[in-house]
Amino acid sequence: MADQVKETELNLHPELEQPLKRLCDDPTSTVVIMSGSERCVLEKNFEDYNVWLAAEHSVFIRTTNKNWSQNLTNNIHTDWIASMKHVFEYFTTRTPRSYCELRETSIVWSYKYSDFKFGRRQAKDLLNHLRTGPISNASVDIVQGERSVEVRVNGVSKGVGIHGSLGQVIRNKDMKAPIDYVLCVGHFLPKDEDIYMLFDLGIPATTAAPTHSSLGSPIDEQSPNRSEEETKADDHSVIASDSDNSCCPVNRNMP
Repeated sequence: MADQVKETELNLHPELEQPLKRLCDDPTSTVVIMSGSERCVLEKNFEDYNVWLAAEHSVFIRTTNKNWSQNLTNNIHTDWIASMKHVFEYFTTRTPRSYCELRETSIVWSYKYSDFKFGRRQAKDLLNHLRTGPISNASVDIVQGERSVEVRVNGVSKGVGIHGSLGQVIRNKDMKAPIDYVLCVGHFLPKDEDIYMLFDLGIPATTAAPTHSSLGSPIDEQSPNRSEEETKADDHSVIASDSDNSCCPVNRNMP
């Protein structure tokens, strides 16, 4: 059991430590790490980094000065979690090497260390049980991962969260120039796609008019009127998403 518990602990991959440290220490870059995990997990892994942390899909956000605040709406009701906990614990008991993670605004059951076929059958049973019982009257969303089932507060997503997070970054740094480059890294598309969609402006090829991002900073696609000094002065933003409880993101092929 001790080995199984240790196996479920989320840790930053050792090969990422030094590259991430160099990136975070770059004065022209801002790193935002977004995760579904709770605050204590992110603090344990990234306490020594000059980085913004967004926990529980950006419900909570921490600036580089170590102060946490609630990023999303204050109308978050979590009274349903207590009753849901017993259901998740039941499926954890009947599925060897699975585990349950109780967070402040969500609850997750994962079977990524279990037998895949058996775990998938158990996940199907869990979903059927949830939809006909505990959550029938609760304002929640069910998110089925590759090897996990998560129930979280309705309307909470990484796409909504990153919008608010970057807005806070802009205000906190009192940025006047537009963000000139954003690198968004994730590895589980069904959970991360709403983040990618946020940065995809979807401008038709025939549209030549300038656009403005919803983040409050103008976006000028390689404007020829911008000087080299202005370009260098712009802040680069880097967002890493560790969906499905992995702190080791893998690059997605993006332009």
